[in-house]
Amino acid sequence: MVTGNQFCIWFCFICCTIVHLYSNYRAVKCLKLRTFNRTRFHLAIQQWFEQQFCHVLMSNNNSNNDDVNKISEYLLMNKSFPHVIWVNECEPILYKTDQPTIIMGCSLYKLPIEGQKLLPNLIRLCEKNNYILYCSNWECIQQGNSINPLTMYIVLFSESKPLDQLKAMLHVELITFIVKYPLKTILPHKILEEIIQARDYYEFLQSTINLVNQLWNPFMNSLQSNHDWNLDSFQFASDVWRLKRNE
Repeated sequence: MVTGNQFCIWFCFICCTIVHLYSNYRAVKCLKLRTFNRTRFHLAIQQWFEQQFCHVLMSNNNSNNDDVNKISEYLLMNKSFPHVIWVNECEPILYKTDQPTIIMGCSLYKLPIEGQKLLPNLIRLCEKNNYILYCSNWECIQQGNSINPLTMYIVLFSESKPLDQLKAMLHVELITFIVKYPLKTILPHKILEEIIQARDYYEFLQSTINLVNQLWNPFMNSLQSNHDWNLDSFQFASDVWRLKRNE
């Protein structure tokens, strides 16, 4: 019946192929992947940032507190981190998210010339964090201009551990969030004035580090309260190059 019948052959082939592809798609979507890769972390942390900054802005709009440059920790700690199931369901299979280009574990020689010139100062500034973050588009970020592609260079110190990589990714995603919601229009808040008013990359990086440090403990508390996420290792596709202190 089928032999020699081109229509039946192709119809059965197309139907079986569609069923096979859909079955594979559903099998992948049903997985509960507990380890962060770049995409899963991007989806989760951007959602978390939206929750945090919306509440901080609402709080400070109704507050007369003089210490407006400090994020109220109780606000941040009250927000739960996105669940593993939600993040896995949101993770795209057929297309990419709007993530920046991240070169993690890059050597000093891969940094743009401008970044190499700033290295002595950046090393001193970033030493406690065990990573150096360089973003060549920092001036466009200040001005709220769209950037494509947004490129981040992360140099890791030899002592860096998985949590240092996680903090570096938090730093990257914070800058990504700032690009997504331009400072001068969406988030006109005093906590971000230092970033807007930075005169050079050193001041820009210092101000973003200050904000990351304020977010770090609430972020970890929120993340650890969601016991499904694996914090022992990460799949951030880091290269093996590391910076030694005496270089």
